[in-house]
Amino acid sequence: MKRTGLVAICAVIVALACGDVPTMPGGVSYISRIALPSPAVAAGDTLRDSTGRAARLAVPAFDATGQLVTGLTPKYTVITLGPGVQVSADGIVTAADTVRPTAIVARIGDRLQTTPETLYVVPQPDSIVPVVASTAPVTDTVTGQSAALQAIVSGPRGAGRVPVRGIVVRYAVSRVYRSSGAIDSTLTDSTNFFLLDDFLKPRRSNQLTLADTTNEAGTAGRVLLAIVRTGVDSVEVRARATNLRGVPLKGSPVRFIVKVKR
Repeated sequence: MKRTGLVAICAVIVALACGDVPTMPGGVSYISRIALPSPAVAAGDTLRDSTGRAARLAVPAFDATGQLVTGLTPKYTVITLGPGVQVSADGIVTAADTVRPTAIVARIGDRLQTTPETLYVVPQPDSIVPVVASTAPVTDTVTGQSAALQAIVSGPRGAGRVPVRGIVVRYAVSRVYRSSGAIDSTLTDSTNFFLLDDFLKPRRSNQLTLADTTNEAGTAGRVLLAIVRTGVDSVEVRARATNLRGVPLKGSPVRFIVKVKR
């Protein structure tokens, strides 16, 4: 769900192969993918960032030394047919009241173009619930890994409710319950607990927090790895999410209790 990578249009590669070094606008040598403020936009609304403020698309561009080039105005094109989204000249996205994925590309000058970026037009979500009752213990396996701590995000659509894709759910280890009955909410022994990514690897910067983005079933999930010798009974993990205007969802945070394997 986290993507990096630098994209150069084929025309650049062809020109270089022929010995003709192209002139790029503003000294740009390469560009990144379109930076989306959010993976999804609510149907009938404007694309917003995590705080709920309307936010522009962006295409980071770099010169030959890797320095960021500013002051450029990318040209955005929606390549999905039919009603979906419109992108203004300054990168503001507005969505029609049609739930569907939309693809957008951006160009800088005549020679650099991004790969298509998918933006999901979705119902405005209003609730999050655990897949398994949040008060039910989740037993670790012999590896020390918990089962996936899954939550479902949904919202109203028509006369019913539907799962909502593209919503960022933020997981965090929130407290530790000791075998003695003590509660450690300061996480002084935090080096023993790790939230794992899609490849079951921990983050290097902060192993106690990790986000996931809901899939087509509206589900997000993370796994907890607990490496504990003695003295710990269980670990609490909380999952928080907001709607696409930055308002906390009903049921957020979802609370999971992971029983530590002994």
